[in-house]
Amino acid sequence: MVAITIINRIEVDERKTALEPIQVDICEEETLLGYMQNCYRILFRERWPTWLGGILLGFVNVMMFAYARPWGTADGMRNWGDWLLRPLGLSPGELFSPLLYTTSVLNMGLLSGSFIAALLATEFAIRLSPARELLKGLVGGVLMGIGANLSMGCNIGGFFSALSALSLSGLGMAVGLTIGAYLAMRYQLWGVNYAVLKLYVVVELARPPDSAGKDNLRTLQSM
Repeated sequence: MVAITIINRIEVDERKTALEPIQVDICEEETLLGYMQNCYRILFRERWPTWLGGILLGFVNVMMFAYARPWGTADGMRNWGDWLLRPLGLSPGELFSPLLYTTSVLNMGLLSGSFIAALLATEFAIRLSPARELLKGLVGGVLMGIGANLSMGCNIGGFFSALSALSLSGLGMAVGLTIGAYLAMRYQLWGVNYAVLKLYVVVELARPPDSAGKDNLRTLQSM
């Protein structure tokens, strides 16, 4: 019996030894797959640090300066608008094709890159905002277009690229952007407070009045 037990133990040990390399290979494969999934999650699903985005944007802008022109977007969008208005005779005589105009090609790359990044991050979706938010976006877009034409540049070409080149116009636009951002933030806070107050009024009106809350109910009905 002792001999049989020893032989069985040896056979079991040999089987374990024979299976060990296979288990190691599986572990290595799982580790490599997990490492690749982790890298994918960091690159496409997690938010990048602000300082890293600033360094990359600064590097791109320096390369743009060295290659052709400072980075901007409003000029390319104006090129698109000129081509759309060309059949109506409302555009200049000579126009570069949007496929050959530098800023236009950059805008196309920016939009296509954002679309691909949203797909890789599984964040792409068609979302319809309420009518009030769509109206806000329309008014904000018109105001941004007017500001970009008055300043001869958008917040990228007129502020980011100009400020990085130590241009005085970039400082002037920074002041305007700060004032506009402050007013917009105050408007957004007012909208949030109004929505919360409106919800509170609805809840209080739906609650059955009691003798202690009649005065509060009259106050809310008068608002």
